[in-house]
Amino acid sequence: MPSLYVHYTINSGNLILSLFYVFTVVGLLTGFVLTFALGVFILFKCLQEFKIVKNYIRNGILVDAVVISVEVKIEKDSEGYRYEKYYVIAAYTASDIRYEQRVLSTFSLKKVKIGDILSVRYLPDSPKTIRLAKKEYLAFGALCFVALTTIIGSFVMLYFSLLGNI
Repeated sequence: MPSLYVHYTINSGNLILSLFYVFTVVGLLTGFVLTFALGVFILFKCLQEFKIVKNYIRNGILVDAVVISVEVKIEKDSEGYRYEKYYVIAAYTASDIRYEQRVLSTFSLKKVKIGDILSVRYLPDSPKTIRLAKKEYLAFGALCFVALTTIIGSFVMLYFSLLGNI
């Protein structure tokens, strides 16, 4: 049975090996804590997204919206890499009022062209906010998969660090 403490003997023959072992175990335990925390954070975000999507599916009103504008912006990430971001404005009618709003989606809207019809949902108390209606659970499922894989990976890391099988 693995123990939670590190036992090492200091003598002239194995001092470096003992220190290497201690630093390796400490590093793996630190990795476990950080990886587990990341997995929990991603899972928390996943559950938040699930609540939003579930609310739009249960309470949202499904309408067709016409794409009236597609704007492509070149943006940079934190490391300086450039990428394209697509902003799609769609027109739709809610309660006999015409709205023109940006489509919120977790998916790329790269293939959308002006004049295309999109299925969107809006909440009755907030018709100015629309979300793309197709593939609503795909992003949620992918995010949950990443979260659970990260959490399981952190426990695998903990298992190997406690057994000393590096």
